[in-house]
Amino acid sequence: MQNLLTNSHQRLKRINYRLHLGRVINLSLSPLWIFGVILLRIVNLVKPVQLGGINAGRLGHLVMDTEMFLAEREVGCPGYRMNSVNLRYVWTAGLPVCNQLILDLWHSQFRFGPRWILQPVDTWNRKIPRGNATQTPWRKGPNILNQHNDLYGALMRTEPHLPITNVHFQQAERVLAHIRPDFDINKPYVCIHIRDASYFEHYQPQNREDATRDAEISDYELALRFLVASSVQVVRMGAISNLPLTFRDDLVWDYACDGSRSELLDIVLPARCSFFISTLSGPDKLAQLFRRPVLFTNLAPLKSLSLWMENSLIAPKRLRYQNGCYLTWSEIFSHNLFTLKQRELTARGIELVPNSPQELRLAVEEMTLRLNGEKIDSCKVDCEWQRLIDLIPSYLKAGGVRARIVEEFIPDQPE
Repeated sequence: MQNLLTNSHQRLKRINYRLHLGRVINLSLSPLWIFGVILLRIVNLVKPVQLGGINAGRLGHLVMDTEMFLAEREVGCPGYRMNSVNLRYVWTAGLPVCNQLILDLWHSQFRFGPRWILQPVDTWNRKIPRGNATQTPWRKGPNILNQHNDLYGALMRTEPHLPITNVHFQQAERVLAHIRPDFDINKPYVCIHIRDASYFEHYQPQNREDATRDAEISDYELALRFLVASSVQVVRMGAISNLPLTFRDDLVWDYACDGSRSELLDIVLPARCSFFISTLSGPDKLAQLFRRPVLFTNLAPLKSLSLWMENSLIAPKRLRYQNGCYLTWSEIFSHNLFTLKQRELTARGIELVPNSPQELRLAVEEMTLRLNGEKIDSCKVDCEWQRLIDLIPSYLKAGGVRARIVEEFIPDQPE
């Protein structure tokens, strides 16, 4: 543990040094970057150009920010110029590239240039007025759906843009036959990724001030047993994890911890899964890219509700006062508590309550029933569901309400 902390501290010092050095260089070369902005805008008068970066250090951003841009451009959403040259540079915020294969595949969709030139030009272009015409459309901020959210329903009207071919799938099947011969990718299987502290402790210890989305993989054992009893294979995804699965079964593959991970399988496995169980983390964005349903569990903060997700379910963390009383949906949304992270809630005497093992099993069972087209008796919660939808701020519903809260979580108080 001491060595891990020392290495993390040294890594943090190196990142800070590079950031400070970059600021000094950027300032000293600012006349060159401003000349680059002028040149960019002159070229734009002849041939439309949209300049922007691709964050290759975080899987969710590399996958879904890029896919959403391509889908929205294809259907002609506001701010997109169909005939423009899409010029990109790659940045990682000091992290290694999370999946080089995905980045290589995106090269077929854009023109890439050197980051040391294009990123400062992009930065200065955003500072100087009237740069909107040459910027890549980008949504981020309070009271809006961010870039990785389907504001315009573009995913439903398009096919995946990541150019994965049958050759990639055939290669993956050969790899699987070698490393996991008892796993059949052509039979039903569910992928699961539960975010814990491991990834950020390894790569970005400075960002671990909040553990809002973290959960315990051991809490999912009942859910996994339900899937296994239904003869459904399970694949546990993830890049770095401290804890291997304690539940063992021939149908359960701890892919994240058994040393068999590859960039190719990281893409192919979510692409064909029946559905993906997640805590709103990077790997589930690959399932979203391939239009696979997602069961979001232990979701927090509630401003991350992905209501636009087709055929998906959401099991949020509940909020509870220190006296043991749970907050109602009305309290959560009327007092803007849905925007707060764990440390901010703690400061107000409110705790986030993780989904219980039984709640997780019920959520997986409901997801399975809905995807199988089996009738669910929802009469007892339909009115409460409509009331909850009315309470949710309009901007969170801007992309449409195509997902649903798990029925166990719709009533104001847990049963």
